[in-house]
Amino acid sequence: ETTNTLLAVLEDPQFSPVEKTAERRTRLQDILLTRFDYKAMAKRTLPKHWKEQSVEEKLEFTSLLSALLMNSYITIIESRSDEQVEYLDETIRKDFARVRTKIVTKSGTIPVEYRMRHKNGEWLVYDVIIESVSLVGNFRKQFDRIIRSGSFITLIERLREKTSASPYPSPSP
Repeated sequence: ETTNTLLAVLEDPQFSPVEKTAERRTRLQDILLTRFDYKAMAKRTLPKHWKEQSVEEKLEFTSLLSALLMNSYITIIESRSDEQVEYLDETIRKDFARVRTKIVTKSGTIPVEYRMRHKNGEWLVYDVIIESVSLVGNFRKQFDRIIRSGSFITLIERLREKTSASPYPSPSP
């Protein structure tokens, strides 16, 4: 459902002109903000370090991570707008679900799995697995390496650099 909503925005002629890029990306970000559980993703990327951080540090990290994830995800879907997404199946166990899809390209298919949890009456994504690689797991390894070789502040500084270098608007926390 979310992917189809995002693709509908990409295919909407009112957002096609180059001068509408920022507006289109803001609309895409608005959709993603309501579908992803960024706090859960943040906690899962820092399992060894989350409790050590102050409330302010957690909020900033979550905001930076959400900006990084949204910009990455939007860039990917914008570059693949001519491809089709096919729903395969879903598995629900209590408050957790797995939704399997595949992206059909000219050169083959790319399996994409969304891990979700039921929270406040909605299903929210807490991880995306693309070609058997967990987005959260990948970030967890990278972030742990950065913190071990530097500090949590080093990680925050790197995320600030990455998100400020983006030519697209950052989401509000």
